[in-house]
Amino acid sequence: MDKSLVVQSKLCIDDYCSLKINNGIVYYIQKNGSKTILVSNENKVTLSSYGQISLVQNKKLIGKKGSGDKYIAKCNSDSGIINIYDSNNKIAYYYPDQNINYLSNNNALIENTQLCTDGYCCLEINNGNVYYIQKNGSKNTIGYNENKITLSAYGQISLVKNKIY
Repeated sequence: MDKSLVVQSKLCIDDYCSLKINNGIVYYIQKNGSKTILVSNENKVTLSSYGQISLVQNKKLIGKKGSGDKYIAKCNSDSGIINIYDSNNKIAYYYPDQNINYLSNNNALIENTQLCTDGYCCLEINNGNVYYIQKNGSKNTIGYNENKITLSAYGQISLVKNKIY
């Protein structure tokens, strides 16, 4: 499911819609219903990796990269990737970098040095080796001699001892 706004659609939560594209004009809608035109002649609105609003055709980004937000990582058992969510529980980044149309909102568990959800584990530390585990079960090594994995302020996976993002 593509999360973009295209042609004539709105970005809404409950009874409030904050962003609308109609006949190529992108509007920001305030809570009181008043509208501000962000840009004209647009055909697609998406979100950047850092949660910025991206006006695709006009090549314009709105908003700044987050620097102080708390990020969490969750396995996506449907697509076999790692989703990284911001403090609003919105996807900010995913590993490995790829274009996908469907992103899961499954909750994750971290147990026994593995990042897991349901029956699928996507990240593992074993004897200092860090592995990314693909959906088919094959593993790619992404770090050696490591004792701690965290997330950076920008939602990157941080191998702390090796200082790798």
